[in-house]
Amino acid sequence: MTEAQDPSRRSSPVSPAEKIFGLELLRFASALAVLLIHYRQHYVAIFPEISKMSPSLPHWMVLVLWPFGFGSWAVSVFWILSGYIFYYTYIQPIHRGEVPSWKFFLHRFSRLYPLHLLTLLLVILFQFALSLQTNLLTYPQNTFGKFLLHLFMASNWFTSERTFNVPIWSVSVEVLIYAGFFLFSKKIGPRLLPVVLLVLPCLFLNQRKEFEGGVVECVLFFFVGGIGYLVEQKIGRDHRLPCALAGIVTVSFCWGFGWMNAPKTAILLGAPCLIVFLKYFLMRQKRLFPMASFLGNLTYSSYLLHYPFSLLLVWIVLLLEIDPRIFLSPWIFSGIILTVLTLSHFCYQKFERPCQEVLRKRFKIQ
Repeated sequence: MTEAQDPSRRSSPVSPAEKIFGLELLRFASALAVLLIHYRQHYVAIFPEISKMSPSLPHWMVLVLWPFGFGSWAVSVFWILSGYIFYYTYIQPIHRGEVPSWKFFLHRFSRLYPLHLLTLLLVILFQFALSLQTNLLTYPQNTFGKFLLHLFMASNWFTSERTFNVPIWSVSVEVLIYAGFFLFSKKIGPRLLPVVLLVLPCLFLNQRKEFEGGVVECVLFFFVGGIGYLVEQKIGRDHRLPCALAGIVTVSFCWGFGWMNAPKTAILLGAPCLIVFLKYFLMRQKRLFPMASFLGNLTYSSYLLHYPFSLLLVWIVLLLEIDPRIFLSPWIFSGIILTVLTLSHFCYQKFERPCQEVLRKRFKIQ
């Protein structure tokens, strides 16, 4: 049995070669779901003459995109995925003292910050260009103080207000949770009961609207991902795939018959089961590994690039006085989504990964 198969034997964080390829596919699906749900918001709703309309998609396209229609809950799935992956990767090494805090911080910094800084600057540039072109879009909430918070990835630690590169809000909240995860892992380790006791009050608080979409909700979903990992480890390896499938079927059955009406409940119960199912099912589908890795690598870039890219396109449409109804075309819709994904590939290859490698080499971390 390898260290990747038995996390208790792992002495360092997981290397890229040990990616969980089933989870890479789920990460990509969640990122694509975000692109789809944000399309109307970023390209259509901002123009008064078409603000109440939606792109007219052919039936076959609606059918193809149907599995990605969970955009409203994609961030929640991202957080659960993060919790599972962090427990899989770090819980034992941190608890045993093999990953010091500075190394953990630099791993996260090198992974997240370069692209965050680049897209923050692009958003400022494109929003400035738009402000010269039209009064249609104004950003009074984008103050210098908010900019400083964005520089430190702290934009949404204490507020739910969306500013500058709007999608970064969920990453900002998650960054704060990383610190709590490290302390929790160091002191508590891979014990199930303390995580359950942490999640329960968050589950209660999250029923209140003021706690939705912030730190409390991130703690809830992130550590539910951790619970999924810890429960998985208590199940015999040969039984994990059928148990995960049984969980998915049960949640789907309850949802389909109206016994589970809250989407949040379905996500909290179903997503960890889906993660474990994909993890072990895809282990047997090695021919899919290259595709899963390729798609997974698009996730962070597409998530941060799609908003500044929308600002650029809207600016071009206004500058050239193009009819904004162009954004209702299914082919323009498809072209924009594919262009964002293509840009994300090149961004990962030419910027995101090289920056990560340079920073990790500079600070001598793996």
